[in-house]
Amino acid sequence: MSVLDQGVANYTESITPSDTVDQPAYTYKGRLTDGIWVGGAGTLTVVLQDNTVVSASFTGATAGTTIRVAARRVNATGTSATALRALYVI
Repeated sequence: MSVLDQGVANYTESITPSDTVDQPAYTYKGRLTDGIWVGGAGTLTVVLQDNTVVSASFTGATAGTTIRVAARRVNATGTSATALRALYVI
């Protein structure tokens, strides 16, 4: 079981959705997210490490949900969830 499985992240950054700009990676080793916390309900469209765009799996994300995903970016197009935070386990 990973630390994130237990609900523990020890670093977080705010996410500003963008269709072109990757999430500023945590400066420690340029990491992808270990998860994304959704503050306001909606849809989440993420770009994975290999540039695959995923949205169907994250339709209807509820407020207060942690989505376990290693994302390089949250796209503005297709994302209606708000108050997003990148979670890292370092």
